[in-house]
Amino acid sequence: MSRITLAPRRLAWRWLLAALLALLVLASWATWHWVDQGLPLPLDISINGEPVLDTPHEIAALPATDKLAIAAGLALAAVLVPLALAVALAGVLIAVLLILLLAVALPLLLGSALLLVVLSPLLMLGWLLWRTLARPARSATIAA
Repeated sequence: MSRITLAPRRLAWRWLLAALLALLVLASWATWHWVDQGLPLPLDISINGEPVLDTPHEIAALPATDKLAIAAGLALAAVLVPLALAVALAGVLIAVLLILLLAVALPLLLGSALLLVVLSPLLMLGWLLWRTLARPARSATIAA
């Protein structure tokens, strides 16, 4: 009987996704309680500078569905912003590494190629001298 086991990478991805889901649920729960307690912030909605509502409302006075939407948006932002920052930081580090590689390795490579081209006649002369001086003596007899 063969046992089917999950590959470590696949299992790690599942744990990562489960941890992110748990973090999202925890952030949603926390922001829901924060919004449900009645934020002391006034809610003033305006479009093109003109207020949509006549009087500013408190978030606590909103219906439960609106509070749920606000809580979900805040929770999603609380989870995704650090992830986006990590991805942006990784992108910056890769860009800096690429710039350093091009700034240091490319001139060295071009300098080495130029030196090889400039010294190629001298290298050819040295190879020809080595071939002529390192020849074994030929036998004067013919093999039967």
